[in-house]
Amino acid sequence: MTQADPSPPPSPGAADRAALRALAIRLVEAERAQRGHALDLARMLQVLPLEREGGTRLMRLAEALPRTPDAPTRIALLADKLDPVDWSEAAGEHAGALGAAVRAAMPAARAMLPDARDAAAGTASSPLARALVMPAARAVLERIGAQFVHANDIGTALDRAGREAALHSFDMLGEGARGWPDADRNQRRYLDAIAAVGAVDRDRPCHARQGVSIKLSAIHPRFELPRFGRERGALLERLRALCGRAADAGIPLNVDAEEHDRLSMTLELFDALARDASLAGWPGLGIVAQAYQRSSASTVATLVSIARSRVAAGGAPIAVRLVKGAYWDAEVKRAQELGLDDYPVFVRKADTDASYARCARALLGATGVLRPQFATHNAVTIACVLREAATRGVAPDAFELQRLHGMGAALHAALGALATDGALSGGLPLRRVYAPVGEQRDLLAYLIRRILENGASTSFVRRFADPELSAAELVDAELDAFVAPEETAP
Repeated sequence: MTQADPSPPPSPGAADRAALRALAIRLVEAERAQRGHALDLARMLQVLPLEREGGTRLMRLAEALPRTPDAPTRIALLADKLDPVDWSEAAGEHAGALGAAVRAAMPAARAMLPDARDAAAGTASSPLARALVMPAARAVLERIGAQFVHANDIGTALDRAGREAALHSFDMLGEGARGWPDADRNQRRYLDAIAAVGAVDRDRPCHARQGVSIKLSAIHPRFELPRFGRERGALLERLRALCGRAADAGIPLNVDAEEHDRLSMTLELFDALARDASLAGWPGLGIVAQAYQRSSASTVATLVSIARSRVAAGGAPIAVRLVKGAYWDAEVKRAQELGLDDYPVFVRKADTDASYARCARALLGATGVLRPQFATHNAVTIACVLREAATRGVAPDAFELQRLHGMGAALHAALGALATDGALSGGLPLRRVYAPVGEQRDLLAYLIRRILENGASTSFVRRFADPELSAAELVDAELDAFVAPEETAP
C-alpha cells in the first residue's frame, strides 16, 4: 500500500494563483523575446538607466532644449547638462550598440562645448558647437521624442495609424488652457480631430474605430472648483458640442481624468452627458478612472451606477478606461503645500496595484452596462485582468487593453504571440494605443514626466528592463497585490 502524500491538495485559491503566476511568467518571457522595439521605454531604461547621472541629465535636456529660444542659451544648457558626467559609465552594461554610441558620442560633443561657466556668461565663442553639436543634439533628442509623440498633426497621425493597422485614441494634448484664446484653439483642434477621425473606417462599429481623448481643462480656462457653479453651463455646452460631433461621426470619445480636485466636477459633467437624450444611443461615450486615487473604488462605483441608469433608460453602455494615474507628483506636492493630513493618492506602488485590481474586478463585473478599457504596461496586471475575465466568463470582445505610444509595444506583440499559440483562452481583446499628437516641443515636458514615473525604482517597466531579474522573480514581486486585493483595501 502506497503511503499517502502528507501535504494537502492545493485549495482553489492556490490553484488559481499558480495558474495566474504561470500565465504572467509566460507573458513576461514572451515580451522579453520580442524584437524590433529598440527605443521603447524599457529599452531606453537599459541604455540610459535613470539611477546614473547621464540618464537623468539627458532626460532633463530632452525636456528643456526644444523650448530654449536662442542659440547662446542652448549652448549653455548643453554645456551644463553634459558636464560633469562620466559618460563611460553612463550607459547600462547591456545597452549594446546604442549604449556604445552614447559612451562615444557624448564625450566628443562635450569636448566641442565651451566651459559651462563661460557659456552661461555668454563670453565664449562656440562656432564648432553651433555648427556640429547643436544640430546633432537636436537630432538625437528629436529621435527620442518621436518615440513618444505619435505625430505632429491629426492627418499624419491617421496616416501612421493606417500603416500600423492599430486602433488608437488620439490625444491632441491641449494641456490646461491659460485663457480663452487657448481654450478656443483647443476646442477647434478637438473638433478638427473628431472630423478627421470620423472620416476613416466608417463601416466599422464604434468600439472598433479610431477615437479621440479630450481634457476638460483644455477647453475652459476656469475649470476649477471655486468657479464651477458659475462656469458649469459653459463647460457642459462645450463638452456637448464635442460629444455631439463624435456621436454623429460614430467614433469613441474619452474624457480624460485630471487632478483629484477636479474629480467631482468631471463626474458631474459626465453624468449629465450620460443622461442627455441626444447622446443616448451613442456607444462611444467614455471616461477615465485613476486607480492611484484613494477614492478610486468610489469613483468606479459611481461610474457603474451612471452606466446602469443610462442602460436602464434605453441608452447605450459607456466605456471606462482604467489607468494607474498621471499626476502623482503634482498631487503629492499640492497636498504638502496645503498642509493636508493625508494625500489624495496612494504613496506606495503596492497600494496602487491593489486598487487597480479592485477597480478591474468591479468593471469586469459590470460588462453588461459598460466597456472596460485596461490601460497598463505591466504584464502581471494584464495577466490578472485576463485571468479574472476568463473566471467571470467575460468574452474578450467585451473589453480592451490599452498602452501609451512609445511604451508597451513589445507587451502587446507578446499578447498576440500567445494568442496565436493558444495560450490565451477565448482569444485576445482589442488592443488600443493612447497616442499624443502635437509639436514635440509642446509635448516633451508631459512625456518626460511619463518616462520619469516609469523609471522609478519600484516601477514594473524599470524592473522589467533589468536583465539580471528573472521572469519568475519579477512576477513574484508583483503578484501579491493582485491576488488578494481586498486585504490591502484602504
